[in-house]
Amino acid sequence: MQAVFGLGVVEAGACLSAYFAGNFLGIFHVPRVLRRFGFRKVLVVNPLLAGASLAAMALIVPGASRAAVWGLLFVAGIVRSIQFSSQSSLTVAEIPPELNADASTLSSIFLQASSSLSVVLSTGALNGAAW
Repeated sequence: MQAVFGLGVVEAGACLSAYFAGNFLGIFHVPRVLRRFGFRKVLVVNPLLAGASLAAMALIVPGASRAAVWGLLFVAGIVRSIQFSSQSSLTVAEIPPELNADASTLSSIFLQASSSLSVVLSTGALNGAAW
């Protein structure tokens, strides 16, 4: 059974595992990164790093070193984790402690709604381009 881009299913799963390992391990570094650099610098520089990691993935060619691909995916997972965690922390930064639960719930709802909207808009753009 072949997966996308000629990767076997197991190899594709290994790539996804590398990405999510970085995503999971990045969570533990967010407080240290935010204390060291502050919200402003992290929220300005980290999206650039996320974009660079996505652009670097576009340069992956068939036959590329598995270790390099997995390393890139691992770093991309860490960068993504830092971005989402720092944004989530910022959404409740100035909320009184007694309202934190409500603010977190509302933030999660907006995050899911924006993710759904981005899928809808992307699908519409692809369909429009194909038409």
